[in-house]
Amino acid sequence: MSYISPTGVFATISLSPGDWDIFFQQVFDDNSATLTADWITMSISAYANNTTTDHVIGDNVLDCAIAATQKEAGGMVYWRRSISSTTTYHAKLYAAFSAGTPRAWGKIWARRVR
Repeated sequence: MSYISPTGVFATISLSPGDWDIFFQQVFDDNSATLTADWITMSISAYANNTTTDHVIGDNVLDCAIAATQKEAGGMVYWRRSISSTTTYHAKLYAAFSAGTPRAWGKIWARRVR
């Protein structure tokens, strides 16, 4: 599996202490790259780089199907966090490909709930 960016991090956001809903929305385009899987994975993580330490499918990870004829996929993942100190969260996007350079667009944002 390869990351869209060398570190796996698509975008970051720094949040102050409190209760937060964190969102990551993206659109993926294979850009004529050779995909080797029929899905992409997007996640929100407290860990930078290509670790999956805190990844839980259905919690802060979403697998998005992408058909060979489709060439594009999109999705949004949401994660509620209670933090006691300023913390940086990372939006990550993974795609399995063997050649070419896929591309993606998106954003990470948060809403304080308390």
